[in-house]
Amino acid sequence: MGPGGATVDFSLQRPHSIETRQTGQRMGPHLPELRLKDDLVNKFKVGLLYVETLHVKLTYPKYDPNKPQGKQQYPVLVFLSGCGAQMKWYSHILDKVASWGYVVCQYQGGMVKILQQLLDWLQGVNSTLLYRMLDFNRLVLGGHSRGGAVAALIFADKVLREKVKAQALYLIDPVQKYMTDDAAAKLKASGQVVGITAAGHTTGWNPDGFNYKEFWKSPADGSWLEVVAGAYHTDFCDARNKDLNGIIAGLDRVSRFGDIATQFIQEKGHFLLAGKCSDDDVAESLGHDQEAIAKVENFKQDFLSAVDGKHLTPAQMVKDARREEFGALAATPMLAWFYKQLNPNANLQPFYDWVKAQEMARKITFEEWHSGHAPAPALQQAGGGRPGAGKHASPKPAPAGA
Repeated sequence: MGPGGATVDFSLQRPHSIETRQTGQRMGPHLPELRLKDDLVNKFKVGLLYVETLHVKLTYPKYDPNKPQGKQQYPVLVFLSGCGAQMKWYSHILDKVASWGYVVCQYQGGMVKILQQLLDWLQGVNSTLLYRMLDFNRLVLGGHSRGGAVAALIFADKVLREKVKAQALYLIDPVQKYMTDDAAAKLKASGQVVGITAAGHTTGWNPDGFNYKEFWKSPADGSWLEVVAGAYHTDFCDARNKDLNGIIAGLDRVSRFGDIATQFIQEKGHFLLAGKCSDDDVAESLGHDQEAIAKVENFKQDFLSAVDGKHLTPAQMVKDARREEFGALAATPMLAWFYKQLNPNANLQPFYDWVKAQEMARKITFEEWHSGHAPAPALQQAGGGRPGAGKHASPKPAPAGA
């Protein structure tokens, strides 16, 4: 049986209804502020702004007043967003995780030093607002893009991992570009297993040399890798706005060109569209290169046109519709992975059956790392294939209860 008494077929419908609370917004009873300690004020940066308080979002199974308080305890997932991504952009993935009996905690920015303060704050919230439903002895970590790399750094640190009692790690298309620490190397050195979902396409958002392939170089035995055929890095975000999704998807495709304007849009496009970058800021960032400035302005105008409902291609509309599918393809193995790590004798046969069905439909490829296991041919996936597939292909799943 799975969390909340459900079966372990995590591809099925969600068994729990969920609630959401967030600091800074009244989504039901709002959460109290998380004020950073003095040593982190002016050191923690969200976007272009230094902040003293941290925005936090909790998604959790709806409280059942018919059951005694303190008797509904759930594992805690701390999930870190990608650089520049908003917490709500992961609702299509994390709502499903929460519905299977997890309290999902997100905080904006993603910084290793903040984790302990966050957990201290959660202890207070747990006792005052959440009926002691958080089980801190079953804490797991996850993240997308740079947030995945930061989560890997936390999990790779033995002292920190044991201090926060982190039991498992799952990464969604992790990227460690622009990071001073090599998260992939540290995770490998730690000997800890990891579950990964990766995008089938490689662009400037998830370039070779910095992407999931670095985390899949001789990982610990038992680690998982699912690659979603046809998915781009940003497809694991859903802005819940087909126009914005179309622009983000377009950025993912154009980013392969790597010019200065595209780099600026990748790093600061969200702030530009939010009105947080003035024309002077843009010009200075681009070294007053007039051609690059013109490209950035074109991008901004294209976005504004899309918001007005113009210039959206059928491909962008389809891509937006597929985000729910990509989200499900990421959430299902994440749930199975956490269940396996928290329940070593778990029967995951329904999950392996799901994997086989998705592979037969050419939607994913799946590998389970075992050192010395004879390589098997990789399934040629739609959308261009995946370099390195089948280097250590998954063995057949063990019999139930093995």
